[in-house]
Amino acid sequence: MEAKQNRASDRPETNPSPQKALLVQGTKAPGMEIWLDVGYATTNEACRSQTLFARILGAPDVIQVVYDSVRVPEEDTKFAFKLSLDRYLPGECGWKPFVLRFAKFEPGVTSGPLFTTPIAVIRDNGKENAEYTWVCHREQKYHDLEKTPWLACRSPRRISNEDMTISSNGAVVEIHLAIDTESSEP
Repeated sequence: MEAKQNRASDRPETNPSPQKALLVQGTKAPGMEIWLDVGYATTNEACRSQTLFARILGAPDVIQVVYDSVRVPEEDTKFAFKLSLDRYLPGECGWKPFVLRFAKFEPGVTSGPLFTTPIAVIRDNGKENAEYTWVCHREQKYHDLEKTPWLACRSPRRISNEDMTISSNGAVVEIHLAIDTESSEP
């Protein structure tokens, strides 16, 4: 998936022999569907761009971004897969991985994924092993009682910047997602 501001001329070139892997494994509540993705961004200032609408409004140019996603269907409660951290060659724009994130929902119960949640930033000096846990709650505001609820997730512990940084050279990331059906507030 590409961001709206991306220019076709700067599209990243796929690496023919990627070597750096991100192993993502974990558990999730039955009935919850999640999408996990790695975001790659340009690092060369000359490759910043903008949508036509944003340009008309005078917004500054921004980095270009692409995401590689993996879907974990609602019936799977355990998952393990690899994502390549050097899937794209740096090229003239200096493409690099920068974030691991997830989107979540319960098909037929909650609204489709409204937004993504960052799991970790990806940096050269990041950790090679990390574990993250989130407890999700069905949330519905009092003024929206006729609307479908959505899943709001929070970590039961404070996550430091160091804990949220994984290595761009490869890492193993363990993720656990649960749903607290007893409470409607995270």
